[in-house]
Amino acid sequence: MAVTTFAAIDVGSNEVSLKIFELGKKNQMKELTHVRHIMELGSDTYVSGYISNHLIDELCDVLDGFRKIMKEFQVTEYRAYSTSSIREAANRQSLLDRVRIRTGIDVNILTNSEQRYLLYQAVALREPAFNSIIKHGAMLVEVGSGSSQATCFSGGKLVVSHNLRLGSIRLSEFLSTLEREADSYADLLSEYIDGDIYTSYKTYFHKYRIRSILAIGEELRDLEQYIKINLQQNDSSAVKITSEELTTIYNSILTHSNSEIATMLGTTDEQARLLLPTAMIYEKLMSINKADTIYFNSTDLCDGIVVQYALDNNRLSKVRDFDKDVLSAAKKLAIRYSSNTIHTTYVEKLAGKIFEGLSHISGLNKHDKLLLLVAVRLHDCGAYINFEEVAANSYNIIRSSEILGLTDKDNLMIANIVMNPVKSFPSYSELKNDFTEKEYIKIAKLTGIFRLANDLDTSKKQKLSHLKVTLKNNTLQITGESFMDLALETAYFNESARFFERIFGIVPKLKQRRINNVSDL
Repeated sequence: MAVTTFAAIDVGSNEVSLKIFELGKKNQMKELTHVRHIMELGSDTYVSGYISNHLIDELCDVLDGFRKIMKEFQVTEYRAYSTSSIREAANRQSLLDRVRIRTGIDVNILTNSEQRYLLYQAVALREPAFNSIIKHGAMLVEVGSGSSQATCFSGGKLVVSHNLRLGSIRLSEFLSTLEREADSYADLLSEYIDGDIYTSYKTYFHKYRIRSILAIGEELRDLEQYIKINLQQNDSSAVKITSEELTTIYNSILTHSNSEIATMLGTTDEQARLLLPTAMIYEKLMSINKADTIYFNSTDLCDGIVVQYALDNNRLSKVRDFDKDVLSAAKKLAIRYSSNTIHTTYVEKLAGKIFEGLSHISGLNKHDKLLLLVAVRLHDCGAYINFEEVAANSYNIIRSSEILGLTDKDNLMIANIVMNPVKSFPSYSELKNDFTEKEYIKIAKLTGIFRLANDLDTSKKQKLSHLKVTLKNNTLQITGESFMDLALETAYFNESARFFERIFGIVPKLKQRRINNVSDL
């Protein structure tokens, strides 16, 4: 396997960073250099909604410098991503165009879910104690400049991930106008943060026992350095402290001015100002979840970018089945909306069998199957609101929810699979603003499979057992055992079968073998 020199660029809200890696044999990865440039792009975006021309010019200069460094290291591949500071900027398109023209670097915008997932994959790979930490109940927390992400694990499984619009720069800029009128900036900050953390805890996390918090991301650097100074920890090992020690550190920060902290850390007053909101968010999350220990991991987005590149190009072995995390989170979301999990589990098994039965002729891949199974798990959520518009309600719930590991396009595709009926499936002209023709065909295929499987449990009584799916001579034969009347299921099945035939060119047929009792699928 040839050596690849790869560059990862993170255009963040608080800094722009470049890491260059050498990728040798499979699972061999070496960091060659790391360059950082502090610039608060988020300060503009979170206050005015735009990034100013002078910051755009500075960004172009920085990225052009990165380009020259990449040339020196003979970089052959690169990926450059931006996060919330550019994602939320009203002038993002013109900004990225200017960057492309002046530097030749294409910067792509990550959604929040994509950003956090890249980081999560890298942490799972780089944190030696990761599996042990999450096995006993843990929360993975990244306090960023624009927002924070809390991802909960229970019994080693990812159960829920939630984004809080609590970021160090966003909070600092938002509250700066109120600071002059408040008796205490710390009290003002605390009151603002408390509301979001309490709501997220009661809504998402209170059911789970959180023993540890694993803190990640580049915003940790100053806090980790402050902790090491106060605990007189001079080695390079990662920080691991108790909740009591974190509270002591937090109270210590409250006693120092920004200039004192800046001197202590060797940074600017502006950067030192971000330490308090960062520490406060971690301290409050530790407190409300009654966590015992907090681990610090210095993995950043650049690490996540190179890990994803290596996985995409088979340069790295997976250390975890991330698809299982997606399905686990989807299941918990369905339970939150009181979905009929007996029904969805039954339909999921059948949909999986149909998918595999078509595997050689469908043109669908493993990721497409994941989208199908998530759609099945979530299709019944809308009944929580009312029974008249279940599909439309489910669509809105899915679009309003975030599952770590799914892109925004994935989310939109799943919502459309759940939403669109086979009787009036929309034409491409109706969906072309959201999807390419290839994506549209994929949605139609997955909808056909989903509807066929779902219709076989129209009564939600799981009438058929020992189901077998065989494909022969352009006929998809679905055979099952049942002692019950299948008139309702057959009527709906036949309707979906006509749509299925139009999409795949294959005729689905249902065959019932009558028996005296029913066992599992």
